[in-house]
Amino acid sequence: MSEMNRRDFVALAALTIAGSCVMCEGAFAAEDEKGSSKKEYPAGPVDCGSADDYKKDGVYDKFAKSNGVMLVTHEGKLIALSTKCTHKNCNVAKKDEIIACRCHGSKFDDQGKPTKGPAKAALFRFPLKKDEKGNVIVDADKTKILGEKEWDKDGSFLKVA
Repeated sequence: MSEMNRRDFVALAALTIAGSCVMCEGAFAAEDEKGSSKKEYPAGPVDCGSADDYKKDGVYDKFAKSNGVMLVTHEGKLIALSTKCTHKNCNVAKKDEIIACRCHGSKFDDQGKPTKGPAKAALFRFPLKKDEKGNVIVDADKTKILGEKEWDKDGSFLKVA
């Protein structure tokens, strides 16, 4: 086996690094396609079923993967949270009644407020209402999201208790 000179070593190292970058990019693209980090969701109304299904305090993630909506009941109030982290727009998920960002580890309480960074802002809320059948309808339109200053406004929560 012949010895490698400095120029050959540098060339081989550069090729190895470039190849690794290509492989990583492919892995990230595959992750996005699976919807685990930055999936886009359809905008518009989401029928989340009967309001009676949400009377118990807790985090309900039935519509998180399909519509980007997570419902939370806290002290008799039902809210609809966006599943997009306010740090870098990655998807959050429910894990043992905690809402956590899959990309950077931010954690949020059941009101959507950050309890662990890097996220500093609360998750956005979607307006919601009951229809004539008593079903919860969430308006999952990104142009209608509600920030913290709007959390007491009509339509930002429903009383379910």
